[in-house]
Amino acid sequence: MFLKKRAHLAVVVLGLLVGFLGLSFAQERIASPAQELDLRTFGFKLPTRTGHGTVGNLAELFDDVRARVVFVDPRQLAVYFSDGAPEGPAGQPATRMEAFFVDTDARKLVSHEVWHTRKRRFFSERYDTQARIMPIAQGFLVHAENSLTAYSPSHAKIHEIELDPSQEWAAIVAPRGKTFFLEHSDPGVVTETNGVSFVQQAGSLVAQGDWLDSATFERLRGVDIFPGMAMSVSDEGFVTRAKRCIDFQRVGAAPNHVCCGDPCGYGTPLFLEDGEVVSFYLSGFKLLSTGGQVLWGRDASDPQDHLIEDCKHSLDGNRFAISIHWDRSAEFDHTRVPGRSRAIIVYDRSKRAKIFDVLIESKDISEFALSPDGRRLAILIGTTLSVYGLPPAT
Repeated sequence: MFLKKRAHLAVVVLGLLVGFLGLSFAQERIASPAQELDLRTFGFKLPTRTGHGTVGNLAELFDDVRARVVFVDPRQLAVYFSDGAPEGPAGQPATRMEAFFVDTDARKLVSHEVWHTRKRRFFSERYDTQARIMPIAQGFLVHAENSLTAYSPSHAKIHEIELDPSQEWAAIVAPRGKTFFLEHSDPGVVTETNGVSFVQQAGSLVAQGDWLDSATFERLRGVDIFPGMAMSVSDEGFVTRAKRCIDFQRVGAAPNHVCCGDPCGYGTPLFLEDGEVVSFYLSGFKLLSTGGQVLWGRDASDPQDHLIEDCKHSLDGNRFAISIHWDRSAEFDHTRVPGRSRAIIVYDRSKRAKIFDVLIESKDISEFALSPDGRRLAILIGTTLSVYGLPPAT
């Protein structure tokens, strides 16, 4: 009898211990930001223009006025947006890009910058990166009006390229940010038929793409491609989607298939490093070698759950984050997402594992970004900027 009582007591204690550990684990899963900043204290206001286009006025879609977030070094990030300027040259309407650079450690405004910009000519950044800020290895690029400028983390101007205003220009930064790809082509023309507008390619169907050294702006190599064909770039090649496949093409070589078929071949490819590409699609993602080997991946518990909205990576390529959302309750890689909520899940490429997740109940999430070293995640909700610390890489 005494032994039975002791055994029963042991079971009870074990149950309480498991329950306690489970509770502790659940509490640890409720992520709290390391920093939470109200950007209104720095003078930040949400854009006033809506930027909503219609089938009868498609060009309004090109000016995406939502606020964006991008890290320009491990602790400093830019929150920026495009908005209307009071007046352009010769009294013509103009646009501008307004950016607030914030030191997340010191919780202070580093600088407030405004660049005049021109009207965007397409909604995809593969064709036009006007009014965009892009991190590079030693600072950041700014595409504004007819110039592409490199700044140091201290905001000193390093290099500048004058861009032909008759052309459409797009810059894509390669992993690690030591090089970037600059494409220019004849811009599409918005035409209207029976009250419905669409973009029609006018002029040449060949774009010129060049890889430039981000430190010196020296031209390294070039390629002639179809406009917008390069969806993501490495230092020496690019990936694109052709029919039902994602293809990789190195400069001077024939393309090869990275993956084909549904869903991987219909995904959006994104370089993490020169030899590895992540293809993310509605129900999951696959990490692939440029030679076509599936390295690892994750998929929704129910393949009918079309969860993934976006994917961002750290500049060093070792971390990437996905944004997921679904109208009803769903699960992705053991992360339960209540209906109409959002979640950001961060993965470590070298560990082949999920390292962080956070649920966002607000519908006002504008943007998220990973720091260049993958140690921080920033999420912008309305005018509130939340910064989360992430586990160190091994």
